[in-house]
Amino acid sequence: MQMNGFGLVAIFALVGCGPTNKSDIPIPAYDAAASAAAALAQYDKNGNGSIEGAEFDASPGLKQLLASTKPGPEKKLNADDLKKRFEGYVAEKVGAMTVRIRLLDKNKPVPNADLTFMPENFMLGSIPTSTARTNAEGIVFEFNTAERSVPGLPPGVYRVTASTHPNAVLGCEVSAGGRGSGNNIDLIVP
Repeated sequence: MQMNGFGLVAIFALVGCGPTNKSDIPIPAYDAAASAAAALAQYDKNGNGSIEGAEFDASPGLKQLLASTKPGPEKKLNADDLKKRFEGYVAEKVGAMTVRIRLLDKNKPVPNADLTFMPENFMLGSIPTSTARTNAEGIVFEFNTAERSVPGLPPGVYRVTASTHPNAVLGCEVSAGGRGSGNNIDLIVP
């Protein structure tokens, strides 16, 4: 079978799209119920059975999860909400999701920033810490996870630090169930 140049380009384009589910990237073992209980134990400061209001300020990743799962007026997450979302990570059956992350300060890209993506404690060790460096446009496409370069992050909720803004509390959620943005995430320095 003979293939012209266009055919080769089309094959390479198809291979590079979508979730990063290569067989050599292990699929994390999530415990959705335990992670939901741990998130409530950590962030439900008033003990009413849900994370709401100012409680989200301590976890920007959960704040992003709230925005993607509850766009309406109800601005709280209970154990069932969290468990369902974390079960979605299991259903995705991928070791890492292709993601593009942009770091912004005053609406301007932040180049050459070293980022660390630390799973929130309630992820219970199911996903590893990853690092990356923003390019000249403040964007990250490749992540160093478990001592290797990966074009994405495992689904989950992360606390993010930036070398250029050491006191900023940043976070994100990586999931196929996001706001339809194709896993384009803006980290905005407050």
